[in-house]
Amino acid sequence: MSQSGLTRRQLHQWIGAGIAAISAPAIIRSGFAQSVPKITVRMGYTWASSQYYSIYLLGRDKGFYKEAGVDPTFIEGTGSGTGVQLLAAGKADLGAAIASGAVINAVSQGGKIRMVAATLASNPIAVISKASSPLQIPKDLVGKTIGMPPGTEQEQLWPAFLQVNKLDPNSIKVVSIAGDALPAALGMSRIDGYVSYSTDLPFIEKSGLNVVTMLFPDFGIVYAPGEGVVASQGMLEHKPEIVRAFLSGLRRTFTYALAHPDEAAAAGAKAFPDQIQEKVALSTIKIMEDVNKNAVRGGNVLNLFRMTDAQWQGTIDLLTKFGGLKNAAPVSQYYTNDFLPKA
Repeated sequence: MSQSGLTRRQLHQWIGAGIAAISAPAIIRSGFAQSVPKITVRMGYTWASSQYYSIYLLGRDKGFYKEAGVDPTFIEGTGSGTGVQLLAAGKADLGAAIASGAVINAVSQGGKIRMVAATLASNPIAVISKASSPLQIPKDLVGKTIGMPPGTEQEQLWPAFLQVNKLDPNSIKVVSIAGDALPAALGMSRIDGYVSYSTDLPFIEKSGLNVVTMLFPDFGIVYAPGEGVVASQGMLEHKPEIVRAFLSGLRRTFTYALAHPDEAAAAGAKAFPDQIQEKVALSTIKIMEDVNKNAVRGGNVLNLFRMTDAQWQGTIDLLTKFGGLKNAAPVSQYYTNDFLPKA
């Protein structure tokens, strides 16, 4: 026993606690939670249609964002295309689960936004149809009626899918239907299929529909990153600490969710019980994690968050060749890794 009455182990624990307190954000040490900046984060799509968004809500439930120095309120979106316009106009502080294709289109048209972290390695867009009358290969679409959610990346990439697979746009009837209404429209046979994501399957099957998917990546349309966190240039220039704090909290959130997907699903159902079903959310989270498994090497989500010129240039080239993209900007104008937490 030392003169102070502390054992060597106790002394080490005391020193460690002191270092942790020094390293913690001042806002936590002070205990004044009300001084944590409040921000709005607009999701790319709706809670009901994208139940893996529960992961983001997990960080709020656990207090990870506040501990990083920011207090986000998450609001559902109506499509990435609409989301980037609102972000550029300053109608939200940050965007999450925003499609890279929407970012490319917006920036190419003069929008002052950038993706600051990738959260989905690639995009699992697919044509979804009933198993009893499946649409399995592109030529199956000829003569069919396909539902399309407006203002989304699905709508943006549809022309590229048709061109790559040599399909005449006039041979397929496309109807604009809100994302939440698409499963019901398919179930009532108002449409033969619709364009959405493979991550939707658990929710669709929960409604009683037995469906199959025709994945865009299997038929020539592959782009990355799939989704990410987006900020306006104004936010990056004038409130960089907010962006860094949010990404720090998000890193902790995604890391925890990898080990506790059940808790992530429960957080979503707790926050929005009328829109998110815990079992459905858990299934979609596992599908998302499967999409990300190669990017999250060694469990380090920074490998997922960090983006490359090659990723973005491939998507820009795809949209330029097949999606009608014009006036593409230099690749550095679409994304930045400068606000990510340090490894």
